[in-house]
Amino acid sequence: MKVGSFKLLLIWVLLGSFAAFIVFTKKNAPSPQPVIETRDSRWLVPLAVEEIGAMEVIFEGKSHRFERDKQGAWFFHQQHADSAALNVHNADAKLVETITLAFNMLTRAQREQKIPYEDKCNSLGGTSTHPRHNGPEAAKPVCINPTADEYGVGMPSVLVIGYRANELQPAFNLAFGKATPDSYSRYVLPFGSNILYTVPNFQYTNLTDLIAAMNKKK
Repeated sequence: MKVGSFKLLLIWVLLGSFAAFIVFTKKNAPSPQPVIETRDSRWLVPLAVEEIGAMEVIFEGKSHRFERDKQGAWFFHQQHADSAALNVHNADAKLVETITLAFNMLTRAQREQKIPYEDKCNSLGGTSTHPRHNGPEAAKPVCINPTADEYGVGMPSVLVIGYRANELQPAFNLAFGKATPDSYSRYVLPFGSNILYTVPNFQYTNLTDLIAAMNKKK
């Protein structure tokens, strides 16, 4: 074999080996992990949106549950009236953006005013059973003394419950109460806290608009 031909063959062998190495490396490389957003101490929600696997929004006494699929896209988990095997859900591309925007903004909601809170309402919590989930899912509380519910968090108009992925116990629970007198903000009480906060009112309307969009889609 001529020297030139041998060199050419060697080059092709090396290129082939390099290409095979790249394919092998890509095939066996670990799946990229989502970048967890650094939390700001002023934010209301204790978790980054990337850490949340499911969100339940209770509005007007009805539970609306949102989950992520295997690719991390949000979808609306509709409740089923029967016991049929309808537990497979696919993210609706038309609604993914709406859901994602609402929850991205909620997880970045900044606490404004800080107010000491005493439960003069004497709220009673409860549990509700989602047809497809056995975890503890808070029901809308019952206020024994409604006239003492100054901020509206004893009987919240919207209750938000966040879950980490593959966990049944809630990671956080937020009760949205009345709007502030100037209507620019809204009172919010984290579950079990003796401090309530105000957040921009659009955080509340984002959630009610989200539920309206899901109900319209049905």
